[in-house]
Amino acid sequence: MAERESEHVRMIDAGRMRASFASSVTTDCFRSARAKKFHCYAHGNTFGLSFVAAKTGFTMITNGDYEESCRDYVKRKQIAIDHGQNATHVDLKPLPSCKEIKLPSIAYNMALSMDEVHLAVAYGDNLAVYEVAEIYHSASPAAFRTFSNVTVYSTDGTTRSVDLSSKASSVHHVNWAEDELILAGFKKFDEDQEETTALACLFENDNWLELEEVVAFYDVENRIHQYYSVFLADWRMFFVGCSLSADVELLVSDPESGEWEIWKPSEKYQARLPMNAQDEESYPLGLVLNLNSTEQVDVDDSAFAPAPLVSCATTEGLLVNFAFIDTTVFDELEFVKKPEEFTLIATQQVVSSAATPNFSFGISSTTTSTTTAVSEKEKENKQAYGKNDENEFAAESDGEDSDEEAERKEEEDKARNAFRAISPDAPESIDAADFPKLFKKLGSTYSDEEHSDTLKKLSKGGKVNVEDFVS
Repeated sequence: MAERESEHVRMIDAGRMRASFASSVTTDCFRSARAKKFHCYAHGNTFGLSFVAAKTGFTMITNGDYEESCRDYVKRKQIAIDHGQNATHVDLKPLPSCKEIKLPSIAYNMALSMDEVHLAVAYGDNLAVYEVAEIYHSASPAAFRTFSNVTVYSTDGTTRSVDLSSKASSVHHVNWAEDELILAGFKKFDEDQEETTALACLFENDNWLELEEVVAFYDVENRIHQYYSVFLADWRMFFVGCSLSADVELLVSDPESGEWEIWKPSEKYQARLPMNAQDEESYPLGLVLNLNSTEQVDVDDSAFAPAPLVSCATTEGLLVNFAFIDTTVFDELEFVKKPEEFTLIATQQVVSSAATPNFSFGISSTTTSTTTAVSEKEKENKQAYGKNDENEFAAESDGEDSDEEAERKEEEDKARNAFRAISPDAPESIDAADFPKLFKKLGSTYSDEEHSDTLKKLSKGGKVNVEDFVS
């Protein structure tokens, strides 16, 4: 694949701010994550809402607040430059938060639906699906959660569990950019070098093009390879990042030939994440395309109309923004525009825990979902991010009632099987000392700090009975 020196395009520093998660994925902040790949940032260009990971959940930011923060940074940076300083002398202010949504642990992966109506959030070993309107309007937004299962929820109200027994694919990144255009990242074993390499491939109109690695990288301790990409449809170009590199590359379809090329701006104007205070590289934790800017961009002695922003969350706990400028285009861009006013309202009703008892045995790494002897701290955590103990939406039909009953039965069977696996000769109970093993069998992690009170109340004569556990 060809590389082109492209001095007419530039990636301009358009604002930096500090998020609330810790400075490295190896810290306690991410220890609860049940995955090694992260995407801590989501943005919707229709309503201009951004969602960013926080130490205890995630935050929502409106475009107006976000843009004001970027504007303030750029202004202070210019003042520093005028005084002979550089960007490292500019203090980074905290990310402006419109609302913080509390969870038992950090939201390490987030994704908006195409219509920006729903937000999926992974934390611990749970997946929560929020209505964005519920987040926007409610004081304590409720979500539907899955419990160690993957389920497809259709618009007609039906549900279907996904078979989890299939083998993992070598493909670890997919960006379905157009009807006939897909960018895929995958792993391939190099027989000559006897090592696994990370490559990418474009599938376009029944043809495919192997792109090699796209973003050059080096192995980094405690991190695995992961692609990040966003697609600017109007100019048919991908911005591609990698979890093992500080660079963001431009993969562009040539406007005349249609051939895919890597465009290389001059070094001064390439998109590169800033180093930390120890002069070490920082790496992406999420990449989004923001088309809601209303600020002109000053480049040398010229002023350009509001431009697309490529925004990246980093391992240093920063949000770094780059404005993409084509110096041959001075006209306003129709696809960069102010977001619409958010007028959606939540459509789901939340179960009242007093009216409809609900039981579940899905156990996360920080809270137990059993309804027996829940500690006050656990109750506070649950109520902080939902309106009932299980944080589930109300059923809307008899069919959904039966689905919930089936799910409860499935979880109960799962718990009984776990007891049986630990104590096959006497499956009606397990030794209290084996309580941590029960969490492991249920796909979670026992925490003495969080779960010791529950164990004390369930333990009878040094035993934990299965009936007490599931009741």
